[in-house]
Amino acid sequence: MNNILKMIVRNMLAIFSGSILAMSMFFIVFSQAFVPVYIILILAGLSLFLAASQVLLLSINDNYSRLEILIRSAIFLLVVVISVGGLALLFNWLHNVFEFLILTAIIVVTYVVIWIGMYLRDVHELSAINKKLEEYNRDI
Repeated sequence: MNNILKMIVRNMLAIFSGSILAMSMFFIVFSQAFVPVYIILILAGLSLFLAASQVLLLSINDNYSRLEILIRSAIFLLVVVISVGGLALLFNWLHNVFEFLILTAIIVVTYVVIWIGMYLRDVHELSAINKKLEEYNRDI
């Protein structure tokens, strides 16, 4: 249970950082001067929801093939787009289809950049573990 909580908090921080980055890009595109505090609080709550969803979809305790990881990641991206889009519609943040498309593009680009970064980090960590295992096996 403690590991699951750590994963949720770690994922929440990553998602919140990505949310702030995406929101900042959106406000830059549409020349907004500041971000209201209630939006940051909404993003924090959304980040917690998405982090819990991510832990359920992509638990590190299970062994997934690359295709399964890609499918689960695509499902999670869909959950992100629907959640953020739903909040944007609920709070009337978007005024036309163009703004919705820009927001969706920013979310997808931010998600892909973060996903690739985390994937490369995992590959690096796994190669380091495999290298240590090979050294250990040579010593035996």
